[in-house]
Order: sequence, then C-alpha cells, then structure tokens
Amino acid sequence: MRPKVSTPHLLLNSASPGTLELGVDGMHCGGCSGRLKKALEATTGIRSAVVVLESQLVTVDFDTACITKDAIRLAVEATGFSVRA
Repeated sequence: MRPKVSTPHLLLNSASPGTLELGVDGMHCGGCSGRLKKALEATTGIRSAVVVLESQLVTVDFDTACITKDAIRLAVEATGFSVRA
C-alpha cells in the first residue's frame, strides 16, 4: 500500500503549468517504474509523469498552484525511491 501524499496549500481549478525532471535511484524493473508513475499521477496537482527506467529519470508535468517541486520530491521518496541531487 502506497502512502498518501498531502499538499496543504492547494488551490483548485488553476492552470499554472510546470515541468520537473528528476533523477531517481532505486528503480530496478518495470514494476518499480510503473509503481512510481502510478503514485505520482495519483498525487493532487500532478498532471502526468513519464518514468524512464533505463535512464532512471522522471519528468513530471504539474500545476504550480497546487503542488511545489519539493512536494513532488517528497512524493517520489514516499514511494520508496531516492531523488538524486
């Protein structure tokens, strides 16, 4: 069961697009990358997530009025993976 990530400063019905690319450590298989994609896309404010296992990168499109880059990093870590600096 994946932990629920909350974002306390939500503003609903806004359209402020943002994109974030993160290096992620700890993905070893398609199941890992699928789990991360599913968890991120279930997070409020994230529109889509593209996870590439081979390069261990995730690109996230999100609403900047709903979620911060730090909250996205925390969502990755809450799924059990590490974000590279």
